[in-house]
Amino acid sequence: IEEGFVRVREVALSVAMAGLLARLSGLFEEDPLIDEYALVPEATSALFGLDCPGGGEEGGDEGCVAAGQKLAISVEGALVVYRHAHRKLLATPFAAPCPSAPSRPPKAATTADPGADQVVVSLSRAALLCCADCASAWHCREALLDQGSIHLEAELRFVALLLRTNHKSGETWAYRRRLLSRALLGQADASGPMLVPADGRWTPMDAEGVVCGELALVEELARKYDHHYYAWNHWAWLEHLCVENGLALNSFDFPRLVFVTPSHYGLFHHRLARLGARFRAPPAAGSSASAS
Repeated sequence: IEEGFVRVREVALSVAMAGLLARLSGLFEEDPLIDEYALVPEATSALFGLDCPGGGEEGGDEGCVAAGQKLAISVEGALVVYRHAHRKLLATPFAAPCPSAPSRPPKAATTADPGADQVVVSLSRAALLCCADCASAWHCREALLDQGSIHLEAELRFVALLLRTNHKSGETWAYRRRLLSRALLGQADASGPMLVPADGRWTPMDAEGVVCGELALVEELARKYDHHYYAWNHWAWLEHLCVENGLALNSFDFPRLVFVTPSHYGLFHHRLARLGARFRAPPAAGSSASAS
């Protein structure tokens, strides 16, 4: 009897976990442009001034609620979702990394069911919302990106969503840099080989637009978090990437923030780093001849 009770309890818990995951996925289907989220003690419709489900009195924790492109996930709900999503994620064909392989296998060899890709998208998104440094979830998303199951522009938007809450997540910043290398150069990273997904060759995105969007994100995070070295180091990396690859852009003036908050600690550090880079740069061709 006791074993049967335990089994019934496990089944009920699994159903509840799956239901909360489905609810979270449904919120993104209803509003794919959600751009900010937070973990809160209790996620209720009242947080957004909405009526409770069913129109009744204010109830308890709903697990996750969204409105106006903002998402709230309860702390307890995040633990439940992460446990369920991560366990399911490890059982997918995308979970095992293969560092020695130059590129991942074609889509047909990875998943027999095209709908399974979207399941992995949903599972990895849920895991990362609860734990942005989940390396296995990032690996799964990169595999999906390689085979064309995730669009690059949408992935940049999702990573920005994560960084607005997890601004010191090293895994998230590293993944974003790999995305930007693809967006600007059509490569896996700044020095890696060109990737060839199932539907053809990666093609670089509009460089000026990508860089302008990245500056806007860096400034947004710097205003939100005063001592934010991650964002400014990211901007320095992006500038170096573009310069090294001959991308002459008009977006690399000093950010507007420097004229608004000149004593901003992280920004001042960024200015010093750029000044040092200018002094270490080799002289332009013909400069010695003109000096003589």
